[in-house]
Amino acid sequence: MKTKLFFSGMAKPDGALLSFCENAGWELTQQPLIRFEKLPFTLPENVDVVFFSSPRSADYFFSDNVINSSFKIACLGSGTAASVRSKKLTPDFIGSNSGNPEEVGKEFSTWLGNRTVLFPLAKNSNETIVKHIPDNQKMIIRCYETILVEKEVNPHDIYAFTSPSNVISFLKLNTFPKHARLIAWGTTTANKMREFGLEPTAVLNESSEKALVEVLHDV
Repeated sequence: MKTKLFFSGMAKPDGALLSFCENAGWELTQQPLIRFEKLPFTLPENVDVVFFSSPRSADYFFSDNVINSSFKIACLGSGTAASVRSKKLTPDFIGSNSGNPEEVGKEFSTWLGNRTVLFPLAKNSNETIVKHIPDNQKMIIRCYETILVEKEVNPHDIYAFTSPSNVISFLKLNTFPKHARLIAWGTTTANKMREFGLEPTAVLNESSEKALVEVLHDV
């Protein structure tokens, strides 16, 4: 019987996850349980650094702004950095462990020094990085909103969740089979699982398909 994997996102067409499932003969369900809506915002003046916590935050930020090279760009990890590079920009800071935002927050705070930073965030963001920066050095804009998309999901053997919001949305209509294994896309998602009394089988150190596939070899 095929192993059934639920993934709360859309795998890249030529990415590591689809390749792994095809080679292993696994059945993959790709089903985001959230969607996003753009929010209007006003860009503040005189910002030294802009910190992007996800590819989406970069996409929504630059969709409303002429790209301005006067500020430095910081990214949570390699996935967000790739989104920034696709806009022909070069990140000045990339977190070394995107699966653990607490560590990235400390690392970024040291790198930032006494400069000011702007955080383009989702409405109701966890603000894990933000809390590491003094109030007089940070500004926040809300550039998009995360909306739950509640759907019933058939039973699977393994569930990989890419965000806390996807966990919340899943549990609105679903429960897990008794022997299901849960994978969290980083510590923030893992902590959300634990709030519901769920202990992840594995927590990714990096928010990427490559890191997920490395874990899938062992679960």
